[in-house]
Amino acid sequence: MQNKNSLDNPLYYEHSSYEKNNLGVHLRDKVKKKIELIPSNVKMIIDIGCGNGAIKNELAKKYTVTGIDRSVNALKFITTTKILSSSGKIDVLDESYEMVFSSELLEHLEDNVYYATLEETKRISKKYIFFTVPNNEILENDFIQCPYCGWIFNKTYHLTSLSLNEIKQHFTNYKDIKYIEYGSGKRG
Repeated sequence: MQNKNSLDNPLYYEHSSYEKNNLGVHLRDKVKKKIELIPSNVKMIIDIGCGNGAIKNELAKKYTVTGIDRSVNALKFITTTKILSSSGKIDVLDESYEMVFSSELLEHLEDNVYYATLEETKRISKKYIFFTVPNNEILENDFIQCPYCGWIFNKTYHLTSLSLNEIKQHFTNYKDIKYIEYGSGKRG
């Protein structure tokens, strides 16, 4: 895992401009592909880091879905079951969902929350865990500097660059790991 920044910015997530459940054309195909990958025996999903529900609401057309997010403002757009919570400590029962789903969350987490989130997914999942992350992202390519304070940070607030092998190391007891690459920002 490559972590360049050690500071999370919770204000960024509370003050982001969340558009109401807007997938947009650029995400529609990706979401369709994600839904196609969900096993047919899944009925209940927990979407950790659901944001404004753009993906969660698509999932909810076919599945019973609970959305988890730490942003009060993002959760305002969720019309079904939702829980205000950190991804690292979720107040639900063990093995309470057939699938834990999380799209584009892990790269935003500080190390301690990242590891806690991985443990929570294992605890909550009855059968499946489904992550999507940028593949081998070169964080430095998106670094910018604040003109006021001089802080250098990734403009999308990605704190960690992940690869399939790095994620697989945390799930050695799982027998069936599938993946699809949408692109690669190969590191050095």
